[in-house]
Amino acid sequence: MMKRLATIVTIGSAIVCCFLMVVLPVSYHLENRRHAVAVTSFLRIGILDGWVTLDSRAHPYHGNISDIHSGTVAYQGGQAHAKKDWSWHVRAYGIGQRTFYSERDEFVAKDIGLILPGIYYRHFEWEKEPVVWTVMVSLWYPILLLAVFPVLWIIRRGHLRLWSHKEDA
Repeated sequence: MMKRLATIVTIGSAIVCCFLMVVLPVSYHLENRRHAVAVTSFLRIGILDGWVTLDSRAHPYHGNISDIHSGTVAYQGGQAHAKKDWSWHVRAYGIGQRTFYSERDEFVAKDIGLILPGIYYRHFEWEKEPVVWTVMVSLWYPILLLAVFPVLWIIRRGHLRLWSHKEDA
């Protein structure tokens, strides 16, 4: 039973891995708007430029909500200024959270971000708006992860053939 399950997992991993290897170059020629699937009303999954995207709305966040990077953000009541709650970074990679407050020190928005090699996460919470979030993972991560079982199977089969040839000699 366990051997059969391992075979099914290996074959399934190989099929999905091959599928993703075809999707990878194709993803550079697609627009996420047309090639994202709504899983639920607040979760969409798509592919875009070598990334698999999970996001909370039809268009994933790619980096431009007002002037959020400059430390201010425009909202209906004027300009809100950022207060860095916490952050950690090494060169271009890191994680952090900023909260934006109005001139009267009222909450306007919250920005949480994570950037690691091949992983991107952004979460925006506005005062009177639904939460907007995006998770992007390089397609290379699932391709490499799914390749583990087929590679182990090939290595195991190679060792079995070596043993059978040694016994024949």
